[in-house]
Amino acid sequence: MTAKNILIINNEKYPNDPGWSPQIEKALKKIDDVQCTVKHFSEISSSLIEDVNPQSIILTGRVGHHWEPNEIENNYVPKLNILMNVDVPILGICAGLQLLAIMHGSTVGKMHESEENILEEGYIEHTIVKEDDIFAGLNKTFYCRQFHRDEVKEIPDEFELLASSDMCKVQVLKHTSKPIYGVQFHPEWFNESYPDGKVILSNFLNMNKVESN
Repeated sequence: MTAKNILIINNEKYPNDPGWSPQIEKALKKIDDVQCTVKHFSEISSSLIEDVNPQSIILTGRVGHHWEPNEIENNYVPKLNILMNVDVPILGICAGLQLLAIMHGSTVGKMHESEENILEEGYIEHTIVKEDDIFAGLNKTFYCRQFHRDEVKEIPDEFELLASSDMCKVQVLKHTSKPIYGVQFHPEWFNESYPDGKVILSNFLNMNKVESN
């Protein structure tokens, strides 16, 4: 059986900072036979995606750097907009979710604007508000690791809300007609006590590309 070809887009500020990419790759290789290609967001182009020919794409979170004014709109969106025309499953994790939301017309801000240091951290309980294949094998509530202060403020057009937590409403989003998902938590940080992230990543890896009409 041929290994699944996965493109991991590293969303760190600087190209030489691996950020969450090694942990995501490590997690995927625990789940399935995968071949991962990691590229910084600044390298993304139509020709690169064509050369890599991924079966799935994962957008990473971002560690340790606050967003600068207009950084997303000026640096990230022009490069990542190419994903709007890609027909393979896409998963945005943490900042990856937030980037997908902004690309589709939403906004992102602190969970509590008056208290910037409030952090959702640890293995947090999430509640499924709409059933979906991404949750196959999970209970109505599940636990995944969180580490964020920002949140998506509005559900973008053509997306639907799938799961929430007590602190943050928008925990899982899905495009209504494409296999595009975003999760605020970090499913790559699963373990024996908290295996639900593994289930979610496994379900994502088993999704198929968009069918042509």
